Amino acid sequence: QWQKPRILAYEKYSQAVWGNCDEGGHFNLFVLLGRNFWTFASDNLASEADLVVFAHDKYALSDEDIKGLIKHLKAKRNILVLNPASNMSDKAQMLIHLNERLGTPVVSSDARQIAYTWEGYGSLIMFSANEEFINRAVLHPQQRPNDRQKTDLDYLLGRIKSNIH
Repeated sequence: QWQKPRILAYEKYSQAVWGNCDEGGHFNLFVLLGRNFWTFASDNLASEADLVVFAHDKYALSDEDIKGLIKHLKAKRNILVLNPASNMSDKAQMLIHLNERLGTPVVSSDARQIAYTWEGYGSLIMFSANEEFINRAVLHPQQRPNDRQKTDLDYLLGRIKSNIH
């Protein structure tokens, strides 16, 4: 039995990022999430999760994927994109698909994120493009964090937790 909160870390098996231990992968963050939340990597967006996390927004999503995201948003749950493309034309794909089906969202932003919220739905939240959550930026799971690193990791976990509804 899965406990709550449940985080679905989205990845296509042909483009795996969460299990990737290379410098540009997200394995270190996946382990950090797994130590603090019930976390699983999958490409099944129809599954029940309290938060869907995308490592980036460069995936070509199918119509079924978009339907899964809409179902998730309709349950007033959020979608989080950690490393959005810095180019707006690249970044817009997921947002374009959601706008086509849900209409124009209310947009709110600060220095750390942009949130797109549709009335009666959850939000699509894109963290700032100048932050990195790849392995070279997140402490390796076998290293004990020093005080500064612990503060940084706690802050990151707090930001993720604040987006779980």
